[in-house]
Parts: sequence; C-alpha cells; structure tokens
Amino acid sequence: IFFRVYCLPSVMTADVMFPLWDEEDAVEAYLKECERIAASSNHEAVLVDCIKLLEAFVCENFLGPPTAQDSPVEGVHPVGVMTTKRGHKLCVEELLVDGEVVPISINRPLLLLVSLHCINMLDPSLKVQFWKMRAHFIYQRVLSRKAHSVRAKLGVCMKELENAQDISVLGITPVQL
Repeated sequence: IFFRVYCLPSVMTADVMFPLWDEEDAVEAYLKECERIAASSNHEAVLVDCIKLLEAFVCENFLGPPTAQDSPVEGVHPVGVMTTKRGHKLCVEELLVDGEVVPISINRPLLLLVSLHCINMLDPSLKVQFWKMRAHFIYQRVLSRKAHSVRAKLGVCMKELENAQDISVLGITPVQL
C-alpha cells in the first residue's frame, strides 16, 4: 500500500512532486527524500506547497473533511492523503515530541510531517518564519499536551517576526501577530 502526497500543477506555483511513500520504508527515510526534492526545487514553490499541505491538514482535522470527490485544498489530490492503519500509526509515532503524542484520532498526520520537515529546511525569510510559526502552532494544538520544544520553536519565530524592520511583505500588522 502506498501513501502519495503530491501537488498538482497550478497557476500559483511550479509543482513540487513529493514521492510515493512505501509504508514498509521508515518514515524518516521518506521525509529525507521529501527534503532532498524540496532542496532541489524553487524555494518559493516549496513554501506554497508546504502551505497547501498544512491547509489540507487543517481542513481534515479542524474544519471538517471534504467530500470524497473534492480536494481539501486546490492542488492537493484527495486520494493522495490516504494511509493504512499501520502507516497512520508510524506517522503519529514520528510526531512524538517531549514525550507528548498526537492522538491517534488525528487525520492524515503525514501532511503535517511533510509540511514541517520541508518548511524547516527553507531559508528563514519573513514569509518562511511566519508560516513556520503557523505550522508549529498547529503542531502544538494537535499534541495531547503542550510540548516545551515546540513552544521554544514558536518563541524563536515570534521573536524574529517582532524584530523585523518591515513586515509589510506579509500583508499583516504587528497587532495581528
């Protein structure tokens, strides 16, 4: 059985084709392969695709699942977010941090995993910091209890955004941070 995360070509971005995940392989090896592909791709396209994966994860877990025919987010194929029970368990185990677990009831944890791993390897521009902060915030929300190391990463992102000279590139005001 395979897990497929991929983004279809869209007007907004060049497509970043994340590979199939064979659930017999280690999740860690799959994430390294995703990072390798992201490193060789246009970083702006990788950021857009990480945002799409994160948005699909939020749709699945907080906003309600889409119908089977619809994509939760344009550009993320609905069939591409399926895993077996074993694959789901492996993803949940990979998200373990500071002894805190992601509840097994969380849907499509690989979307969050790929988004977190690929966004962390991008150059730390303001846009990347903003989305990294959002990804870590969502990660913190799905953990059974708050994790110190995730909180520390959130703090670093917030400090960098607070210290930025010009956040107009984000299209938000400091109050909205």
